[in-house]
Amino acid sequence: MKEQLFYVWIEGFSPWRGEKLMSIDKDGNYEVTQYLTKALRVKRSDIPEVKILLKKAGVSDWAIEEGFIRTTYCPKGCMFKSFIPKLSGLDLIKKKIDQVNWEDITLRCEASGRGGGIEISLDYFGYEGEKMAAYQNYLGGGMLGAIQVNDTIRRQSLSTTEEIAQELDAIGEALMRYFHSLTNHEGDEWEEASFEENQKRPVSAY
Repeated sequence: MKEQLFYVWIEGFSPWRGEKLMSIDKDGNYEVTQYLTKALRVKRSDIPEVKILLKKAGVSDWAIEEGFIRTTYCPKGCMFKSFIPKLSGLDLIKKKIDQVNWEDITLRCEASGRGGGIEISLDYFGYEGEKMAAYQNYLGGGMLGAIQVNDTIRRQSLSTTEEIAQELDAIGEALMRYFHSLTNHEGDEWEEASFEENQKRPVSAY
């Protein structure tokens, strides 16, 4: 699956005529251009790193949060090259999990002290167009059931490679832990439970 590309709008009234990021180094020193053909292209997976560099450079928060504009092509020599040692497979997924802002990739979320569900986009993890969901049932008596997870990749395919299964399992556990943080009765001495304690409970009361 081809990874999505973005250019970075830094200043100006519009992304097309304003100043765009042309280059940036590991210390946050950067140059800008008004020409789209010279603007730096950033892969979706590299956006968290570029945001850190822009913040280090003192770029305004609105540009960091709103300035990544989707594009479909990359002129020769304009691709951002990460300063982070390249990882692959499961190691890369774990690194992305450590850096992820779950709210940024959440498509829908209904979470309360009685459970609910959450759905995320897997684009950030390199699975473009795919989704993952976690859900939790209410058992009664203030208790929540074990959180379950599923994804569109394994739902649509009868077989997946062991490597992909390990990556999805890692993302799934991280998503379940995040959802547990949203629904757990924190501070309630009778109903609060750790993630590990919660996962020992049944999925449903029926």
